[in-house]
Amino acid sequence: MSVALREKQIVEGSFTEPDAAGQDPVRPRRPGLRGLARHLAALGPFALIFATYSLLIDHLPDQWFRQDSVRYLFAALAALCVGMTLRWLLQRPSVQRVVDPPTAPGGTLPGQRRPDDAPAVVESAKQILDGTRSRILADLRTASGVNGELYGWSQFIADKVPPSAIGTSYGLRIALALDIRHPRLDRRRLVENVVALQKPSKGWVARSQRDVARPEVTAWVLAALVRAGLDPDVREKNVEQLERMMSPGVDPIGYASVSVLTSVIAALAEVAPTSEKLEELTALLVAGAIRQDAGPGPRQLSWGRTLGDGERSSVPHTARAVVALHQAAAVIKQGRRQQLNEAVDLGIEWLTHNPDLAMKDEHLRRLAGDARDIIYIGHFTPAWVARALMIGEVGDRLPSLRRAVRAVLKHQENGVWKWKEQQVDPTWMTYQGVLVVRDYSMLNLPWPP
Repeated sequence: MSVALREKQIVEGSFTEPDAAGQDPVRPRRPGLRGLARHLAALGPFALIFATYSLLIDHLPDQWFRQDSVRYLFAALAALCVGMTLRWLLQRPSVQRVVDPPTAPGGTLPGQRRPDDAPAVVESAKQILDGTRSRILADLRTASGVNGELYGWSQFIADKVPPSAIGTSYGLRIALALDIRHPRLDRRRLVENVVALQKPSKGWVARSQRDVARPEVTAWVLAALVRAGLDPDVREKNVEQLERMMSPGVDPIGYASVSVLTSVIAALAEVAPTSEKLEELTALLVAGAIRQDAGPGPRQLSWGRTLGDGERSSVPHTARAVVALHQAAAVIKQGRRQQLNEAVDLGIEWLTHNPDLAMKDEHLRRLAGDARDIIYIGHFTPAWVARALMIGEVGDRLPSLRRAVRAVLKHQENGVWKWKEQQVDPTWMTYQGVLVVRDYSMLNLPWPP
């Protein structure tokens, strides 16, 4: 497949050609000793008490006791002590991990029913993230580009094309999220390579787009570079360019797009928290929400693909808005913080009542001179929903959260996530999956979910 054709494929979205690049999924382990231990433990302390009592009655020497009643009392007390000791041992964490491991692949005990949406095999969170580390390091590459040597990742894991700005930025995000430290992973060189791919006017563009830098791509890339130590002068210039791009006069399509707005809000909250543009865009996003205040149910907020056009609500866009507003609320002025937090709470309320986790494609079209500029945005819906539901206290949201996490895990093989049925591995999708697995496992909630 030519590079030119590949450039027409998606950034953070759907694809046109399958690429089977994964390994065989991990097979479930046989019960073995753990299964035997679990069955023995199921007999319980009471069974052991009875067996001990019978054994002592039959084998205690007669000369030890003058009366049979003393023999019976001694046997009963000894058997009770043995049973209580067993009960105490079975409650120890070290024994629990052997007898009833919470992360056992396959994940159901006798009598339990596996949820219909659960993946066939569930590794532990550590196994999944270890797989991600191995695949990301293995996929780090050097290739020749138009302007010299390129170092980083492509948009799709194991794709045989040169590294790109978007692919490298998400590979870098994964490396930072998992704190990957390896001699082959040179963070400074990765940052320098991505900076060299920006447009002369500052900012970045997807390969499927024209030569005009776009705010959504610039936001995705800039946040990753700042996390890795981008030079302050380079950061300032790109922040200024990002702010200029996000205006109705420069980019009316992006200014009204919820996907673009949320990406830029999240980036500015991280790299320029005092930006006046952050205040403007958060106010715009909240004002453009679809309000559900009528009726007997709770108040709710949701978002569609664009602002203010009456389009019906969308689960991935609402989840993205909730996550972005939560990030902004952590850094914005105190006077606005309460309003943003309220919008976050009402958005989460809507998400818990709308369980559709289907992944969606979005085509964003603009004019670039006489040509049409197109970027395809794919929404990993269950990952965005899980991230939104993990904001604040989980509480009554736990069933919805566990369902979303199960949907995330269904697309994972050996630490890499695959888009729909097309068997391609977008770097950005694996980043979203990593965040969900990492953050969910740190909440000490049931696993498998």
